[in-house]
Amino acid sequence: MTRMPSLDEIEARLRSLGADAIVTEEDERAIVHLGVIRLPAVRLVPSRAGLRHRPGGRRIGRDQIRKRLFGRVVLILLTLAMLLVLGGMVVAAEAFMATSQPPQQISEKEAVADAMRQLPNDGAGYTVGATQLEASGSPFDFTGPNGLAFGKDKAKECLIIPPLPPLPFLPCRDYPVWVVALSSQNCDVIIAINGFTGRFGGAGALSRAGAQATPGPSDSCGISAGGGESTAPGWWQPAWN
Repeated sequence: MTRMPSLDEIEARLRSLGADAIVTEEDERAIVHLGVIRLPAVRLVPSRAGLRHRPGGRRIGRDQIRKRLFGRVVLILLTLAMLLVLGGMVVAAEAFMATSQPPQQISEKEAVADAMRQLPNDGAGYTVGATQLEASGSPFDFTGPNGLAFGKDKAKECLIIPPLPPLPFLPCRDYPVWVVALSSQNCDVIIAINGFTGRFGGAGALSRAGAQATPGPSDSCGISAGGGESTAPGWWQPAWN
């Protein structure tokens, strides 16, 4: 039985080969022997000591995820709180400006236009019978040219800070009232307009649709409150709202 050459012999034989060397049968057997050589695979097995230092790797991952989610929630809440504080500061500054600036009274022409906007089709078919300015905001009674009367106990409005409800410690003020009497073929109306904001301040109506004129509620002649406000109402709202 032919002995397999050792690795040292194979290496010496290969070195002795020249460019024109002839491969013998012994060389072929040596080459085949090299092809079947396999190095053993090495497995890296973690030590038990290492495993002891990492009990529950999954649990550590879940804790990290929970901490990250909690941190994000806290960051979002802090951001919202900062935005609310900044928004409150802006609203408070604007409210302060609203109270510090003296109000401007609207003109008679603006008051008539605001009164017309409370009527159907912006007052188409109505004519102005009379206007009167109640400058003090104190109780008043007004009688129109056709005998229709309208009165108001107190013209008062208070400062509000949206979106908060009316607060009792915020300042209030009396406002002047423009009283506008208008007539159409079927109705006589009197409309009160806030002399500062142009807001609707109440109304009375007398319908002549039947054989005899009869007083009725303000909506009997199609009055719809809220169409006025020739100037921005700002921060002041009627005390009776």
